[in-house]
Amino acid sequence: MKKTFIIAGAVILVLMLAGLWIYMMFFGTPRTVEEVLPDFALWGEDGMPVQIPVIAPTTTAPLPMVNVNEKALRQLTTRPVAGYREVLKSASSTPELYYAEVGTGHIYSINLETGAEVRVSGTTIPEAVRADFSSDGRHVVIASGFSQGHTATIGELDASTGALTEVPFTDTLGDFRITEGGDLLYTHPSNTLTGKTFSLSNRTTRTLFTLPFRDATISWGERVTDTHFVYPRPTMELEGFGYAINNGGLTRLPLSGFGFSLFGNESLVGANFLDKNDFVSVFYNRSTRNLISSPVRLLPEKCTFGTKNKTIVWCGASLQATGFGFPDTWYTGEVGFSDDIYEISLTSTSSSLTLITDTLIETGREVDIVDLRVNPTETQLYFINKNDSSLWAYDLSR
Repeated sequence: MKKTFIIAGAVILVLMLAGLWIYMMFFGTPRTVEEVLPDFALWGEDGMPVQIPVIAPTTTAPLPMVNVNEKALRQLTTRPVAGYREVLKSASSTPELYYAEVGTGHIYSINLETGAEVRVSGTTIPEAVRADFSSDGRHVVIASGFSQGHTATIGELDASTGALTEVPFTDTLGDFRITEGGDLLYTHPSNTLTGKTFSLSNRTTRTLFTLPFRDATISWGERVTDTHFVYPRPTMELEGFGYAINNGGLTRLPLSGFGFSLFGNESLVGANFLDKNDFVSVFYNRSTRNLISSPVRLLPEKCTFGTKNKTIVWCGASLQATGFGFPDTWYTGEVGFSDDIYEISLTSTSSSLTLITDTLIETGREVDIVDLRVNPTETQLYFINKNDSSLWAYDLSR
């Protein structure tokens, strides 16, 4: 470094110190905050706070219209969805799609004729992860938290005011769903796994069954009196078995295997399991006891039976290989699928497959289908894209 730069720096430092010494001699040290900080005019001369006017917006921006008619396959939300249900408030009303947002628990409604979207409830339910609605839209169940036993919020909705009145409920939730009859079916995890029903109308609880094991998944029937199905949570490391629950009794099904999972109704059970290092998907006819090979993978989260025709199954499925570690890797999010939508028609001895839509070609995006449902008239399929939790629909009537 040159000597001239050192000398110049020393001179500047001496001048600064001299200026500070002169200031202290004539003005002294600061004695009040006002001598250090500028006056932002937050306080008046009388010592009272100055009221700063808040200008409210003159209009409230409406939510954008949802495209419900342009294409057969369409995305309905950009918000992440914790749960949904097509609701019909009365016999003469227009069908609406109710959904709850992940994280906030805010509830929205989409008019399925016009596409108009409104926020029904702005009540925040922290850490909302799953939700279900009654078919008339009057009740919602929202599960919060990330442990196996979720904290439950049961609410009664006033669609005209947006008020969400909480219904007293103290049990934690495992698997749950609201039946068509307006009852909450749920498991209560403790030392064992107890299945219960909670009436949303008279608010009474009744025990349906108790299982000797805890780490299990329930495939619920449509009504309280229907058959429900249970299986240990699927993993490739353990052999799983399927059971049917009816009138509190547990009946073993002739279905088992590593990575085992199932879903069913009163006449058919779809199952998926590992057999000789390859995954096999079959349907089991509960009346004839026939096993029918499925042409695509039958993951319970990706399939649903028809609401009118019980021998029709819609599935989101991919023909790509599962890879080592499946189904664990899919449940943990390590791998995903680009699913197409298929319709499977079943007889007592065989199945036939129809491709409904190739989602990648239709959208240009990979859609990993979960929570697939069909509406009561079998005109609409709804599902959530696991990749971003957005809600989608496919028009079966086209």
